[in-house]
Amino acid sequence: MIAQRHEHAHRHDGQTQARRFALAFALTAGVLLVELSGGLVANSLALLSDAGHVLTDIFALGLGWFAAVKATQPANARQTWGYQRVGIVAALVNAVTLAGITLFIIYEAVGRLRHPEHVSPLVMAAAALFGIAVNLIIARILGDTHTHAERDLAVHDLAAGTHEHDLNTRAALLHVLGDVGVSAGVVVGAIIIALTGLTVVDVAVSLAVALVLGLGAWRVGREAVNVLTEATPRDISTSQLAADLRAMPGIYNVHHLHVWGITPTRRALSCHAVIDDVPLSQSTHLLERINVLLRERYRINHATVQFEERGICQDGDCDASDACTCEMDPVAHVH
Repeated sequence: MIAQRHEHAHRHDGQTQARRFALAFALTAGVLLVELSGGLVANSLALLSDAGHVLTDIFALGLGWFAAVKATQPANARQTWGYQRVGIVAALVNAVTLAGITLFIIYEAVGRLRHPEHVSPLVMAAAALFGIAVNLIIARILGDTHTHAERDLAVHDLAAGTHEHDLNTRAALLHVLGDVGVSAGVVVGAIIIALTGLTVVDVAVSLAVALVLGLGAWRVGREAVNVLTEATPRDISTSQLAADLRAMPGIYNVHHLHVWGITPTRRALSCHAVIDDVPLSQSTHLLERINVLLRERYRINHATVQFEERGICQDGDCDASDACTCEMDPVAHVH
């Protein structure tokens, strides 16, 4: 009964979160249209650059929306990990798009440095202020994600390592708040232009936004490529992880160690562990301790560990690499 209530609460909260992402997506699309139109009317490269930054919010909220919807759908026989990696592919497309926008902004900025153009600071500031107001509303919508059911289940989620919904929301929220900061820079630029008539300020602000976009494109692209190539997460040292496992009582050695990300927040591990002074029939408690270590210290919530008795793997035959020559015990696999 408790498990059914827990599952129902997660499904209901996932649907609520999906609706919030959908609303935030629609509002952000409105901001994009206003800033794009305002940038063309005001002839402001800074405002057009800000519209490019809003496009990153569109991608981030779209991915968050997709993740929230898919979170309510279980994995199936064809998609045993679910559909999270579709979002990673979309993130890679996002990064490539951002890189293209960044290069376009830089190209236009160089052209305007050579041939300055008139800018309308009033329209520029009005569009940016509209963007700030709507983004603050979106931040309020996304920030109000902790329903009563979620609070009741918070302890369970932390223990089970299933707090991905919260991370998903926080990532989108950071995008939105980042756009508030960029829009504020556009407003400051408009004020300076209105007071001094220096249209070069518009170019300077646009280049600053291009720098933000470029860094964002690099980070998103690098993370997406790391996940798609199943690279070890950047904050995990496999040598240290192997040492931590070998230091556990009952484990003699570890080899065939692999760590990868299904998504940036879902991590998996597989390894062979040579056990010492622990019969295979009594290895359940050892496996539980391994899972606790992996979950609490490395945020790995899916591990497959194959136990081997030391007598099968002779001393010196195995190390922490994949070059293990010992014979495997096919009945020693524990998941």
